[in-house]
Amino acid sequence: MEQSGEQRASVEELLKKTGITSENLPKYFDHTFLYEDADNDKLQSFCEDARKYGFKTVCILPIHVKLAEKYLDGSDVLICSVADFPEGDSDTKHKIAEASETISLGIAELDM
Repeated sequence: MEQSGEQRASVEELLKKTGITSENLPKYFDHTFLYEDADNDKLQSFCEDARKYGFKTVCILPIHVKLAEKYLDGSDVLICSVADFPEGDSDTKHKIAEASETISLGIAELDM
């Protein structure tokens, strides 16, 4: 769908007001990689992309946190992980336990 000149102008105005540029835009996004069966090479490549483009976080499964820390060492990219994913239908007690365990891995952000 093509934007009208008016829509394009309002987007450009908004970006100007917020200070968002094409260079810093990735800092506002999570780079998401939620594959249980991902191998180390794919995770490493994913983390390298996050570094290269300057995403705010990589959002990964808890099982990948420690290895991602190694791949992201020395970068500004933070680690986000998930709890009660993908179903999201656990009872509150289970969600709290899983969230606490995931947070204990040293992540910067948790999605539920």
